[in-house]
Amino acid sequence: GQVIAIQGSTTLKADKVIVHFNAENKIDKLQALGHPAVYSTLTRSERERLNASANKIEFNPLQSIVQLLDNALVAQGGNVMKAPMMEIDIANERIVSKPSEKGRTTIVLQPLE
Repeated sequence: GQVIAIQGSTTLKADKVIVHFNAENKIDKLQALGHPAVYSTLTRSERERLNASANKIEFNPLQSIVQLLDNALVAQGGNVMKAPMMEIDIANERIVSKPSEKGRTTIVLQPLE
């Protein structure tokens, strides 16, 4: 069904969410599946929300990493990045698109004022 998980300014929406716990009973990983699943958060350095989507999203809260797998899209303040897969490093506010045989990365950046 429609699953919505909220923590502070971060929202995760998906058709299905699977939660994995570690030995200390802390959330080790969240897997969100959807067509698409949607991740949204406020970053420290930007006033605009970072919105991301993919058919599968894996969120590792202990490592502050969000992996967008299969048809990834990230948008923030008019800037858009599309790729087969991407990784968001939340702590360092960095997005990485790794080479893939499934397609190329497309980036559209708005000019600075």
